[in-house]
Amino acid sequence: MKNKTAERNIVLETLRRIFFIPSKLPRTVQIEVTNRCNLDCKMCPRRFLNIEYKDMDFELFKMVIDKLEGVSEIILMGWGEPLIHPQIAEMIQYSHNAGFKTRLTSNAVLLNDKKIDEIASAGLDEITLSIDSVHSSDFGHTMTSQIENIKNLANKFPLFPITLQTTIYKNKEEEVFDIIKFAKQIKAKVNIGRLDIKFYDELERPNFQEEKSIVAKLIEFGDKQGVLVNCMYHSIDKEFKRFAYKLIKNFLHQKGKYCLRIYDYVYINFKGKVTPCCALPLYEIGSLLKGDLKTIWQDKRNLRFRKNQKKICKKCDMFQIKQCIDK
Repeated sequence: MKNKTAERNIVLETLRRIFFIPSKLPRTVQIEVTNRCNLDCKMCPRRFLNIEYKDMDFELFKMVIDKLEGVSEIILMGWGEPLIHPQIAEMIQYSHNAGFKTRLTSNAVLLNDKKIDEIASAGLDEITLSIDSVHSSDFGHTMTSQIENIKNLANKFPLFPITLQTTIYKNKEEEVFDIIKFAKQIKAKVNIGRLDIKFYDELERPNFQEEKSIVAKLIEFGDKQGVLVNCMYHSIDKEFKRFAYKLIKNFLHQKGKYCLRIYDYVYINFKGKVTPCCALPLYEIGSLLKGDLKTIWQDKRNLRFRKNQKKICKKCDMFQIKQCIDK
């Protein structure tokens, strides 16, 4: 009976995504607990976003969490490194105690023994760690102590769900093969993202056809290594779900009219303001200081954004599933 209900829910969500009929509430909420960062990576667009660098106040964080009834998942991550926040463990615990699946994304630089114990005991459900190389690199995250910190986390908590998040750079795909090998060692998944080039062209990425070919090879290599490799523009999950996704992905969200991210997701900045996407930090659709998330999600400002999304997000192709044309 449980399996039939799950299958029915998958079918219903697929149909809703094809015709782009969002639910009454977002499933995932990303909270900008801080936008201060300990790194200054070349590929990060944070310096172009015209944002104020501050931590979210813990009392405000609690108020925000208390207004998210009906949401399934919380991601503690903004345009910064969440482990910088002095109360990150308390934030994880508060979110966890409120009944949310709580995730965190980090560059792993600050993931020392003490921090590992703090976030694990606080009830963190899953962690995503951003790396671009298992070696020292000058084109993405500069890996120094991070790899040892990640190994330490995996050794201390071998069943803790870890995802390694990486990006494909032009002529740098061999780095991703090495990341998949590393993921096998620590029993992690790998998520491949697209390099954001709308602000600058300091780094190059493959064109769409090159990307498609590279990802296919990486997924095949991951299968041989026993590592799940996902790339939402091309493939997710494995076996039947992977096969089904390839068949339907180009029909999702009215054949690519709407991006994959905004369907069931919102971003809340350190001031408690709600925006449709982390890449639109100044596009406010509401404030949790004045209302609840359900009202904001269904507000005319959010509906206006969806209607005019192509115009507002015209320079962004980060979460499009149709062919992207590099400029």
